[in-house]
Amino acid sequence: MSTTNEPDNLSSDTGKRDWENKDDTQPAGALSVYTVDDKILQWDAIIDEYMVSGDLGEAQKNIIEFNAEHQHHILIKRAIFKAMEKQAYERELVSRFISAFDDSVISASKISQGFQYALDSLEDAAIDIPDAKDTLAKFLARAIIDEVLPPKFLRTCEKIAATRTAKEAIVSARALVTEDHGSERLARIWGPGDMSSVKRLKNEARATIEEFLHTADLKEAELCFRKLNAPSFHFQVVKQAVRLALENKNNSKKIMSLLKYLASTALFSQYQLVRGFKCSYETIGDIKLDIPNAEVLLNQLCAQAKSEGWLPEDLDSAC
Repeated sequence: MSTTNEPDNLSSDTGKRDWENKDDTQPAGALSVYTVDDKILQWDAIIDEYMVSGDLGEAQKNIIEFNAEHQHHILIKRAIFKAMEKQAYERELVSRFISAFDDSVISASKISQGFQYALDSLEDAAIDIPDAKDTLAKFLARAIIDEVLPPKFLRTCEKIAATRTAKEAIVSARALVTEDHGSERLARIWGPGDMSSVKRLKNEARATIEEFLHTADLKEAELCFRKLNAPSFHFQVVKQAVRLALENKNNSKKIMSLLKYLASTALFSQYQLVRGFKCSYETIGDIKLDIPNAEVLLNQLCAQAKSEGWLPEDLDSAC
């Protein structure tokens, strides 16, 4: 991505890259209280929240409440391009997002239109996202295997593709769909770090925490978490760490020092830290079956984190 203050391909009036603005957001004659930019920001907020939470139910609720069915193709396009700039975990989330909803939420025609818009903007997007072509090909192939797009979609798009880059993405997608054992491979198209590997991620995270409890090596723990390459999974790491601290009070000092360190390096965002603690509170009833004083201990951990400055003071009253 460009790092200059005013990249050449930014639109001067919105601050967005040109390929991000190539959207028909409203049918002719439609009335709305939202401007074009307002609508795009609203879709982006829904996508961003979903990428952090992974909560399809909440995403569906937000989409329905926004009440802008004529723009759903924009939502699909923007979700795809946002995922291109993320890692395997978020890309798998978006693949599931695209295939999760029936016509009462997002129609099949709007999904197809969203992919068509993504192809139309692909050449410009590839300037900022070097692997955009290959990534869109994977999204296309996965959507076909998930039966969200019909196989004929690729043939139709190839006939009307406006750029060489779009045609190459379509050819790549077709190759992925038709290769031997294609369905099996496409189910794991995003590779290590995708949501099919959540169990592995949880196991590796727990192993890293337990190893840290033996070595107290903060740098090594940081390196291991970086290698997981799944920022949206960090709240699960926090939740696991908190559980280990609750299970053995002798571990709590080390675990809190680890979380404080990960916060100080900015590897774990405050949002992920807060979410990890909130998830712990949400499951405190179950935890208390094994650790009767778990809520008291969790309150103490939360208060310590606030006093050290890596959890916000205004975290809700549960903390």
